[in-house]
Amino acid sequence: MILGLFLSAVLLGLASSSSELYGKYLSGFTFASLDKMGKQMCVRECQSYPGRCKSVNYDRVHLSCDLNTDSATDKPEAILDREGSTHITISILANNSVCGDLQCSAQEKCVVKKSGPSCVFIGCDLPRIKNAEDNGGILMYRKTLQCKTGYRALASLKCSERGLDKNATEFRCYKEVDQWTLIYRGQSGGTDSDYLSFISNGTSDETNENVKDEYCTSITKSPLCTTNYRTSLIDRWWSLDFTSKIHRLEHLIHLKDVRIDDLQGRVESMRPTGQFRR
Repeated sequence: MILGLFLSAVLLGLASSSSELYGKYLSGFTFASLDKMGKQMCVRECQSYPGRCKSVNYDRVHLSCDLNTDSATDKPEAILDREGSTHITISILANNSVCGDLQCSAQEKCVVKKSGPSCVFIGCDLPRIKNAEDNGGILMYRKTLQCKTGYRALASLKCSERGLDKNATEFRCYKEVDQWTLIYRGQSGGTDSDYLSFISNGTSDETNENVKDEYCTSITKSPLCTTNYRTSLIDRWWSLDFTSKIHRLEHLIHLKDVRIDDLQGRVESMRPTGQFRR
C-alpha cells in the first residue's frame, strides 16, 4: 500500500516537472551519466537525488541520461544545441513527490522500499579536477577516479564509506605524449622566462581550467597557448635537497661500494652531451 502511494507520487511528480527545451542540453554540470533508459525513467533518476540533481539531459537517439547539478534556469549561458537531446528542469515539487519530507544529502540517493523511502550512500563529493573523467560532481562508491584519454594519474583516488581515501587536491591528470608524461614545455614568444618558469613555482596551466593543455603541449607552436606548460611534478623534485637526490639515486641503482661524497662529485661533474635543437 505504502509502495503504491509512492509510485503514484512519482507519476504525479513527472507531470509537475518544469519546462522542456528540445534540441538543447546543459554543458559542464553533469555528475552522472546513465544509458539504456526512457525519458520518464531519466526524470525519476534525477528525482532520486533531491540534494543534488536539478535537471537532466535526455538523448532520445542514444537513450542516454545526464543528471545535472544545475539547470537552464540558473545557467542559461551553458545551454547548447544538440540534435535529439532534450533538457528538462526538475521542479522542487517533483523532487519532493518521491522522497516526501525526507532530506537526503548530496552524497545520498533516495530509494523507495516497501517500508517507505530511505537515503542510501552512493558516492563522495568531488571537486573540479582538470582533465579528470568526473570533473566536479560525485565519485561513485568503490570507484576509482580516472583521467581522460591522453592523460594519466600517478596516484589513485577512491571513494569509500569513510570518504575519499586521500585529499582530492593531491590528484592530478598529467598530459601524456607518446607514452611520456610531459612535465614542462617552453612556449616561444611568451613574456615569461623559460628558465625561471622551470625552476620556480608559479607558471603552470596544469590546473587552470581556462587553458587547454593541447594548445601548449603540441609539438608545433600554437598561437592559442600564451604560457609555458609546467606541472607540479617539477616542484616535487626541486623540493628535495641535493643530498636527498643522491640518496635516492644510490637506492635506485643499488650502489654497494661507492661513498655518497664520491657519487656527489661524479654527479656534479656530469655535463650534457650531444646537440640540441630548439
